[in-house]
Amino acid sequence: MNWRVEPPQAQEELSFGDDADRESRLRLWETAVRGWASAHRRLLAAGAAVVVLLGAGGWYLYQESRRPLPPPDVALPVQNRFSVKLCEARWPVCQFGATEAARDHRRMEAELRAIPGVASVRFVSAQEQYEQFGTSSSDPDDGTSVQVTPDMFDDEFDGVLRSPADFRQVAAEAHLVSGVFRVQRTPTDFWAGKADVTVALCGNPFAKVCGPIVNRTLTDDERQAVLDRIREVDGVEKIYFEDREHALKLEKHYYPEGRDYGAPITLAYMQESFRIKIARPDAVPAVRAAINGVPGVLGVYRGG
Repeated sequence: MNWRVEPPQAQEELSFGDDADRESRLRLWETAVRGWASAHRRLLAAGAAVVVLLGAGGWYLYQESRRPLPPPDVALPVQNRFSVKLCEARWPVCQFGATEAARDHRRMEAELRAIPGVASVRFVSAQEQYEQFGTSSSDPDDGTSVQVTPDMFDDEFDGVLRSPADFRQVAAEAHLVSGVFRVQRTPTDFWAGKADVTVALCGNPFAKVCGPIVNRTLTDDERQAVLDRIREVDGVEKIYFEDREHALKLEKHYYPEGRDYGAPITLAYMQESFRIKIARPDAVPAVRAAINGVPGVLGVYRGG
């Protein structure tokens, strides 16, 4: 047995010439490439810029996708509605037969309707207000975990002004009608139809439940933490962020004469909030559950 291993036959090698010739060809190729690059320097720079921009654009779009929308840039609603609260025995100012007079709804309606500047007025019972509140949302409470009951509402007259500017004069004359406790504007909500749920953020001086965040606004990271939780809720279509400036703008539009009760209409007393457009009947409980335990949340309310 022959254990000799025959050497393999030499394979044919592709030849590109000798070493000197090969080096010459490489130099020519290098020169050609450099020449093309020099001639197309702007094109190469543009291509590199496109790559950089695409990367930056992707990051920008990602960051923007995490940001909320600003309030819609639309006209503010006309504020021509008002309400007349009727006297009740529990109000100290309702004395000398005012409570009994407030039961004569027909007389009061006629006197209110006769005031110049009043376009229309109608009586709304406490029960009707309760039913309207209950049918406007599937959430059983008003956003503060307080069960809403009929005795939380009072009988009133709802009216429409001929012009928003007529309110001051109408209010002055309406207070002269026996049985009237208070006359106030009824805001036509800017957020109606634009948002279904409001997440109020801490930072308002009245928000004692906020602990250490009472006297300061939330940081960007704290806001983002709340926003990220909201985005996890199924059915969320849009999320708007309302800063204090926009909230103040609306309050001044709702109450141009100011208010004789409640917090002052100043920037310090305004609060930031997320306004959420969401397509689901249990919107408030769903959002409330999602942000439960997240620092910086004052409350979750139905409506915008």
